[in-house]
Amino acid sequence: RNNGGPIRGVAIMAKAYAMEGGRYEGDPEVLDRIAVALDYNRRAQGSNGGFICVHGHGWKGGPNRAKGRGVLEGRMHEAAASAVLLTYEDLEEAGLLDELVDDDANPETPKVPRREAIRDLLRGSLSYLIVGRGHAPNQELMNVRALAPIYQALQLIGGDEDLEATEVEEQMRERIAEITGMKPMGREQEYWVSPMGISMEIGGLSLSNYGVVTEGLSELAEVTGSEEVRQRVITVAEALGRFWYPVYHEDGKIDVRQMEAWSRRGGHSVRGGTPRTSQWAILNGVESHIRVRQLQYMQGGDVGRMNSPEGDPPAITGYCNHGWNGAVSVMRGARQESKRLQMFEALREAKDARLPHEKGQPDFAFVDPVSGAVALKRGEHLVFMTLMSLDGEDRSRAGVLDVTPEAHRRALIAIDTPHGVSELTVAEYGPFFLAVNANNEKDYEIELPEGNGESLKDLVSGEEMEAGGSLALKPREAVVFYLEGR
Repeated sequence: RNNGGPIRGVAIMAKAYAMEGGRYEGDPEVLDRIAVALDYNRRAQGSNGGFICVHGHGWKGGPNRAKGRGVLEGRMHEAAASAVLLTYEDLEEAGLLDELVDDDANPETPKVPRREAIRDLLRGSLSYLIVGRGHAPNQELMNVRALAPIYQALQLIGGDEDLEATEVEEQMRERIAEITGMKPMGREQEYWVSPMGISMEIGGLSLSNYGVVTEGLSELAEVTGSEEVRQRVITVAEALGRFWYPVYHEDGKIDVRQMEAWSRRGGHSVRGGTPRTSQWAILNGVESHIRVRQLQYMQGGDVGRMNSPEGDPPAITGYCNHGWNGAVSVMRGARQESKRLQMFEALREAKDARLPHEKGQPDFAFVDPVSGAVALKRGEHLVFMTLMSLDGEDRSRAGVLDVTPEAHRRALIAIDTPHGVSELTVAEYGPFFLAVNANNEKDYEIELPEGNGESLKDLVSGEEMEAGGSLALKPREAVVFYLEGR
């Protein structure tokens, strides 16, 4: 399977072996199982370093290795690298790296030292991922996140001697810049994550499901130690919070919902879903994530895996019908437990955190020209839009979620795209007028609407502009006006 549970099992054993105070800490039998699991991974590896093919099934490994063509294999390759990094010294001390092993499932070829088999495994993984890209942000993120551990493991085991270190590191920096949205992915101004922090899903954009990449990007920030990457993750976390909104109940409770956007894997929905907050964002002071988690806990939300409903086996035992894949998730959660207390302390201390759309917060317009995501607030009237429709097929309509204290309304509205939706969009919805220049190079002249006075206030910039005048919209610029009485 593309999630690669069996291949990832070696990381689970390594984490159990290295977990301080754990049941299997330093267990020689577990160390032996780790060693033979690495042997299996090498035998299962295809001729180009990949493990699977998304277009068909079948064994890609030895003795007749075939090419792998998986697009989200990063987690599989990262597993072996993590196991080596966690257990290398113990494997060395136990003499397990010098044992002769079968690395190609061919009884006719001689066995090789396990050190050589692992080195070939990691070299294959690096060569595969350094050029292999995902089809969507979450897939590409898995691949990019695996590069540094693989390279570090190669350096540890002595498999990097003939690699051009500067070139490899430059390629890794390039991929990191692309997946974080610091630059386009090489094609014409296409992004994995927009400069304003919105995840660009397959055939659209996404604010939930696969499109929530905050936690994955935060792991990349931790691995790289880059302040520039950390700031980008904060931008992504804050952008997501622009699409979370409060729902007030008569008993004083506040629910928080979110707008989903159109994408092939996220559906055509503009309904309100449940926000997915990030522990990393909370620890890094992102107010919207802090506020949502506070509200969830205040209303009795679960505070951890052991507080899950009775009869939920994955929460208690780690068992999951997805096998190794579920176990990986449970172990990852266990690794985060040490930060959970820090998170609770941050939540306790953050007494003034608010959502952008809460009552009393200032009016604003968040408009992302690249993704077409729009969030507007005028008093208690909230409007969310997706200007980029599914796969770009419908270029004359936009999806809308309209939220007031009285009702939630979904609609498709007509938009004017005289030069194409990826160039200029002009739309009116109720009292809101917006114009968005998505082009990266060209200005577009627009006519501003008449208002009730001589000037209009732009909700994006806060500037006053002449009503009924004209404006040259600069590249990647947008304006939004609230027209009283409309």
